[in-house]
Amino acid sequence: MEIDSVQISLEHKESAAFLMMIGKPFGLKARMTLEQLEALAQELTREASSWRRRILPDYYAILEVSHTATTAEIKAAYRRLMKAHHPDTGGNTEHTQVLNQAWSVLSDPQGRHAYDQSINQHERSTAA
Repeated sequence: MEIDSVQISLEHKESAAFLMMIGKPFGLKARMTLEQLEALAQELTREASSWRRRILPDYYAILEVSHTATTAEIKAAYRRLMKAHHPDTGGNTEHTQVLNQAWSVLSDPQGRHAYDQSINQHERSTAA
């Protein structure tokens, strides 16, 4: 198999199986046991989760509500913050866009569920 000019193959020996990767552009050559490959896959999964968490804003903190807030509490917090930070009353346009984004995710039950799952997945992966 070849991915982005890197040739990938499995090598089976009597004692073990190996993953071989040979990169044409840089002369890269790597040989990993399946145990090393599994460890690498776990590390990549943790890093991907951590990366998603770093780029995923905390919508609950933005709206100044707890993670257990009801939809009514989220709505009240959104309205209060929009009233205080709306551009027409001298507020910041970028801040209102962030508030709108937080509201659009947390006001939709499916969007909130997906958002909560992504946060929970990150917390489980960092605890492991």
